Amino acid sequence: MTTSEPVQTRSIGTGAATAYAAYLDGIAARNFDAVWLCATPRLRADLEKMRGYSGFSVLFDLWCESYPTAARVLSADQDETTAILEVQGDVAGEHMRAWVLLRRCESQWYVDRECFELSRRAHGNDVPERSERADAHRHSD
Repeated sequence: MTTSEPVQTRSIGTGAATAYAAYLDGIAARNFDAVWLCATPRLRADLEKMRGYSGFSVLFDLWCESYPTAARVLSADQDETTAILEVQGDVAGEHMRAWVLLRRCESQWYVDRECFELSRRAHGNDVPERSERADAHRHSD
């Protein structure tokens, strides 16, 4: 996984961003154990459920394909135990924006949860997904 320049925000060190980069590296390598090591116990439980399915290798490959091949941290904020990264990247020709929650345990950061937002590209511009367009129209009245 290739990440862009180190995070340059006033409120976060590089620890959380580095932890997320390691997580994405594990995903890019299709290395379940590397991904598992970067996860909180809660996310590890979800990964273990996935591992329990009979078609695990196919499912894991599909899951990994849903991640960007390159990501850039746009903004970040943290306190002593929690960090939230806003990340941008591309997945299969679609623009991806994500918010990543990381938790700190002792001196190590672990990925806990992610929320993705995808939009198609049309003529070089991002086109929001249908539900986003409907919401924007509904609020313009």
